[in-house]
Amino acid sequence: FDASSSDEESMDEAENAMQQIMLGRFGQDEDAFSIQNQSEIMEAMSSVNDTMSLMLGGIAAISLLVGGIGIMNIMLVSVTERTREIGIRKAIGASRGSIMMQFLMEALLVSMMGCLIGMFTAVLAVLSILEIPMPSGVPITLQTFAVALCGYVLGWKRGAACGALYLLIGTIGVPVFAGMSGGISKLLGPTGGFIFGFILLAGLCGVGAVCKNKILSVVAGFLGLAACHLLGAIQFGVVTNTGFVKSLLLVSVPYLIKDGLSVVGAFVVGGVLRKRLAQANLMNHEQAA
Repeated sequence: FDASSSDEESMDEAENAMQQIMLGRFGQDEDAFSIQNQSEIMEAMSSVNDTMSLMLGGIAAISLLVGGIGIMNIMLVSVTERTREIGIRKAIGASRGSIMMQFLMEALLVSMMGCLIGMFTAVLAVLSILEIPMPSGVPITLQTFAVALCGYVLGWKRGAACGALYLLIGTIGVPVFAGMSGGISKLLGPTGGFIFGFILLAGLCGVGAVCKNKILSVVAGFLGLAACHLLGAIQFGVVTNTGFVKSLLLVSVPYLIKDGLSVVGAFVVGGVLRKRLAQANLMNHEQAA
């Protein structure tokens, strides 16, 4: 049974009083009962949260260090391979500072592009966690919207990179797939084909992002959605030993309207975001057109 104290300060006194009552009832047998204090549970949870914060902070620090080393090596190789260009610039009067600023700006742009890919991958992971279970085993999520948004904002290369990075971190066990799941078993399961299809969806949405014609842009997204559903239905049928047509009726057709609206919504939101990124000089205007 449960018992509560009048306030937080008297919690320990209430626990001692309850212990004395139970000892009297069970003849001083301490093994006949147990008492749990909510404050102890809260302290344990606080300790776990502190440990997780330290661990995540350490992971972030290591990631920054590794990323910095990677960018440094890339730029070092770039400098080594462009000694001819540097020599020509010096010959026409460029100062050491201006050449150094050029390479620093290139490193900054590489970092910002990596940052954008990481941010949109995080958005994809967060929107994937929310799900509504369905009898077919394929839940309703916001994954389609998030994947299409990555493509429409970042273009086909970086959008596909977001999809590939999402697949990679989920494969190694990070719980970023639907329902906070992860691991290679999820990729090889009935719904794994849809996850593989996310790369195609993001890529084709990215292709549509550079189209001047808005209708063609949306059509490109629909083609990516069709490819994603096709892969999902094929793997579902293979894993569950279900016919192709039946698989389509189970895991594709019921979701077409929702996913189609998700692609259209991603196209609208993505167009606005691309313009904002272009105005902030995070993407060039040609890409944002």
